[in-house]
Amino acid sequence: MTSGRPLAEELREVYPDTVNKVVDLFVRITADEKALSALHQARPPGVMEHLLSAELHARGLDRFTRDTPSLLTSVCLFDWNSGRQIWPPRRPPMAAAFATSMVPACDPADWANNYERRAAAQQRERQHTADGPDTRFVVTNLTTRNARRLYEDIYCRRGQAENHIKSWKTHLAADRTSCMKASANQLRLFLHAGAYWLMWGLRQSMPRRSMWRVAQFDTLRLRLIKIAARVVEMKTMIRVHLPTSCCGQDILRFALETIPRLAT
Repeated sequence: MTSGRPLAEELREVYPDTVNKVVDLFVRITADEKALSALHQARPPGVMEHLLSAELHARGLDRFTRDTPSLLTSVCLFDWNSGRQIWPPRRPPMAAAFATSMVPACDPADWANNYERRAAAQQRERQHTADGPDTRFVVTNLTTRNARRLYEDIYCRRGQAENHIKSWKTHLAADRTSCMKASANQLRLFLHAGAYWLMWGLRQSMPRRSMWRVAQFDTLRLRLIKIAARVVEMKTMIRVHLPTSCCGQDILRFALETIPRLAT
């Protein structure tokens, strides 16, 4: 039986450099496949030509199958010193990815500091487009001759009423009346009506010149209510500790100070 020391020396000499080269090659092949995918999506209608990836060219294949899978998805490589997996790159946990997508990075004071500039830009966008002034026409049989009152006080308010119905049905799921008894469904509608007024009161308590004053109910629910927190029950109070990275700390503090005054 021969000693494994020569093989160990060869492994120590060959593996670290080889695995780094293979990982670098896999990274470049992955980037090239993303570029090919974007190119295929942008091809004109009627063009059926499909470009093969570098791995398919190298292995002489037309496509990957169960018997001949892609090396990029079936091979795991580990660092020589730390032993951690370096290929394929580890994806973040689903909860972290979901939280990142629902709470985008932002400066809480951004809207407050730049409100005037944003409002002026939005007003210009509403009044003019790339083709010229954005002229609106309303056809009606009403005898009102004031165009501004007809558009803002009558036409737009009808659309706003439809937005209220949308907030109640879509954002608060008030149309879920799947109980077998009518009394149970009536109670559901009653509870959703109460939830609507709670959300309405929360939105009305926001600063007048802020995005929160006109935010939809689902935005308020996801950004201000459905957030992670640590709850500590004390003898005389319940204390809620928010994470230090919470984006809406200032507006939450403002709402908690304002809501008790509205109830008294």
